[in-house]
Amino acid sequence: MKINTFDPFYILLKKVILPDFFRHKFSDKETLFLAENTRKHSNSLWLVSVFAIIAHFGFVLLDSSEILTVIFILLGIATISGSAWFSISFGGVPIKFINSALQVTFWLLFSFELSLVMSVMAIYVVAPTLLVIPLIAVVCGIVLAAIKYDTVDGFKVGLDDYLLKHSRAALVYYKEKEGIDTTE
Repeated sequence: MKINTFDPFYILLKKVILPDFFRHKFSDKETLFLAENTRKHSNSLWLVSVFAIIAHFGFVLLDSSEILTVIFILLGIATISGSAWFSISFGGVPIKFINSALQVTFWLLFSFELSLVMSVMAIYVVAPTLLVIPLIAVVCGIVLAAIKYDTVDGFKVGLDDYLLKHSRAALVYYKEKEGIDTTE
């Protein structure tokens, strides 16, 4: 993971956005997850940055009515991808599928972040700067909260498997040891 030493987004995530996680003592598996999940967020921020630069040149070519159409489309995409991303919980993912879950959450998060950033960029073209500054603050708040939420949620990987296993054991115990019929 030496490349992370030179990645400004990874450093921002580690030192500013997620420092509490990196100071905590985790198991080896949890530490590996934290590093992989932080890399996921760093990669998303890099891609958002690249596509935002490309989008800037596209917005310059549009007139106001076309930009408004783009804003509505982007807000729809943000709503759909954000809703899908927030509805996914790592707790319901079996440990053996963690890599797939990281990939799914990466692409949904990337779509969500990019659509939010592009929405603000488009609004900037048609609105006064004083309106855009608070919007940037809102988007930053949403992205920072989403990154923390995703990281916290990631530590629940496999939780549903454990809950199911212990619930079944409790049912057997109550039936065999206590004589309680758990089928009612």
